[in-house]
This record gives sequence, structure tokens and C-alpha cells, in this order.
Amino acid sequence: MQDLEPGQVIDGFRLDEPLDPGGMASFWRVSRPATDMPLLMKIPLMRRGEDPITIVGFEVEQMILARLSGPHVPRFIAAGDFERPYIVMEYVAGLSVRSLLAKTPLPPDDVAEIGAKVAFALHDLHRQHVIHLDLKPSNIILRDNGEAVLIDFGLSRHDQLPDLVGEEFDDPVGTGPYVAPEQVLRDRGDPRSDIFALGVILYFLATGERPFGEPQRAAEWRRGIATSRRGCRRSSCAVSRSTPTRATPLPRSSPSTSSIPSRWRSPHAPSARTATDSWRWRLRSAAFARGISGRPAGRRSPAFCRARRSSWRPSSSRPKAPNCAMRSSLRCAACSRPSRRRGLPASTY
Repeated sequence: MQDLEPGQVIDGFRLDEPLDPGGMASFWRVSRPATDMPLLMKIPLMRRGEDPITIVGFEVEQMILARLSGPHVPRFIAAGDFERPYIVMEYVAGLSVRSLLAKTPLPPDDVAEIGAKVAFALHDLHRQHVIHLDLKPSNIILRDNGEAVLIDFGLSRHDQLPDLVGEEFDDPVGTGPYVAPEQVLRDRGDPRSDIFALGVILYFLATGERPFGEPQRAAEWRRGIATSRRGCRRSSCAVSRSTPTRATPLPRSSPSTSSIPSRWRSPHAPSARTATDSWRWRLRSAAFARGISGRPAGRRSPAFCRARRSSWRPSSSRPKAPNCAMRSSLRCAACSRPSRRRGLPASTY
């Protein structure tokens, strides 16, 4: 699928004009005699030496997009085969949230309005058993009628389809500043990852900076989990410090969480916490549910036990030994379970 030119016809679709290419695909405005709506063709970049995520992500998007419906996703039209890969979808005309970054900080009312629109779009997506996992300003388009449209499902996870991205890649994948703690801990089945990314986007729109900087590697992501939230100290921040931090209850017309798959709903979510407490709870619950190093839930991590090293005591059946915080023969007074790791450097925790 190289050396394409305007006027060329591919499986009945006429290439009208090229659009700005993305990192993993090229885009063309196309038309077909039997279709009146504006169309977009997405063609993956499959050159020699290209990143494998390009091929895997294209296959994932082709499977997921065909199963989505509603006003918050582009309408799926057609797809090619392995010999001639492409996806034809509805061309969404509107304003990309990425174009608003140059105008930050935005007024609080505008930030709240954008956040509400994107939240409704995410709810509709989660209701269809899909987690986006790559939510960022360039993947959000605001239609002329005000609705938010989510695009680019190459890294997404469908609850009823194989997770090709999770099976093929050991390290977390995503766009650095918007990767949630759950993704860093290799949990791709939690819809709160999208809520975290939305919070980072709204923070950026309101302050002009990202809350955790711009981490790009797994080590930097894990370091961000272990640190506390940075407060905004910029004098130009659009959000007033006098703004109440208590979360406002949702209106009665808001979508109910009963339509979201029950396995994605957390029974431990805070109901009446302040915005600051809720943010810290999100980071720490994700980190300590499995441990900083990604340990299965239910087992106390070394980070959890080391934080309480003042209460460490030797097992009643074993003699006391030096360097007790690093010995697997000792038990934690908080959980009464033996340590399962020994001799690890402090950076591992």
C-alpha cells in the first residue's frame, strides 16, 4: 500500500486527498458512489523495521471498531485484508482537543464542559465492554454539535475479545503522561485507567502543565506511582484555590453505572472523599493492591512492609537475626505473613 496518489481506487473507494499522517498510519479522505457521508481511510505503515505495535494495534482496532456503535465513536464502514490492509470509517469533522493545548490555561467553565462531554463518551465506550487505554488530547474530537468522539483504538481492550496487545508485549504500552497506575502494573482490564487519563487532560487544560511531568519509560511511570500528587502552585492557574474541593453529586440524568460490566466496578471506590483524597486513593490503591512491582492482589508487598519496618519482629519459631527487614525468615507484625522477597535493592520497591 505504498505510493498512493489522488484518484486511485481501492476496493471501490476513491482516494480524494491525503491528510496529516499519524505515528503509525497514513490517512486519506475517500469517497464511494453508494455512500453520502464523508469517509476516512486509515492505512497502517508497514515498512521494513517498523515497530511491531503498528501491526498489532491495527488488528486490534479493526476488531474493536467494527463492534462499536453510537455517536461517540466513528462509524465503521469497511476493512481490507492482510494483503491490502486498511480501515474505512466515518470522517469526523470537528475540533481536536489537542488544538486547545496552545490556549491553556482555559477558563474553569470550559474545562468542566469538555470534561463532562468526554466523560459521557467514556461511559458509552465502557458500556460496550471497551477500555480505550490511550486517551489523550489528539484522540478526542469535539463535533460541531458538542458531542465528544473518541478515536484510535489500537491499544484498546475489549472485554469479550483476546487482548492481543497484552499478550504480545511485556512492558506497558501507552502515551507517557497519560498512562495510569493500573497500566504500569500490567492491568489492562480496569476502566479507571481512562478516568485517570481524563484527569490528566483536564489538569493540563486548567493549568497548562501535566501533573506528573512527561514520563516515557516504565521506570519513570513506576516512580510516579510511588510519589505523591503535586499541587499546582502556578499563579496563572485558571482554577481558583477557593473552588470547593468536595465532589459534586451527579445529576439524575447522568448515566447509571449499572450498564457497566460488574467485573469493572470497584467495590472500594470512595463515595464522599474530597478531590485530593480521591486522587491519592487512586494512586495508592493501585500501587498497594499488587505492590509497586506488580505482585498479585492479596499478598503484602515489600513496600507495604518496609513502610512499617518499625513494627517488624522475628517469627516466634526462629531466632532474631540482624538486617531483619530483608530476611525472608521474618514476619510482618501488620499482616503476620512471611516476606517472599529477599535481597532486593531499594529501587525495586
